[in-house]
Amino acid sequence: MRQVTGWLTRHPTALSEEERAALKHVLARCPELDTAAQQIRDFREILTNRLGPTLPTWSNAVDISQLLGLTEFVLHLLRDHSPRSVPEPSFESTCWFGRVGSAGSDRTVTGVRRSLDLAPE
Repeated sequence: MRQVTGWLTRHPTALSEEERAALKHVLARCPELDTAAQQIRDFREILTNRLGPTLPTWSNAVDISQLLGLTEFVLHLLRDHSPRSVPEPSFESTCWFGRVGSAGSDRTVTGVRRSLDLAPE
């Protein structure tokens, strides 16, 4: 199983002739795996060529195929990239000036807070 997974996830040009022949043989024996292989190749192309706008079409095709592992992957992928999952920028996520523990770091942080009017004096 690991060997077949490796064949599916590697770029086709990275496979030897023997590996390509073995993969072709395995895919011919299992139509579901052949469908999954095509969807994996399509996803690789989306990532490699930065074809983000085609992602919804690809995810619909995966959903229609009802291949358990891939449909779960798409579900999580879409959930992770939904507008609701993008965190709002917060003050805590901003960069601080100065080194932690340095004598001037407290003054720098206090000065940044005062200049941005983020905390009472």
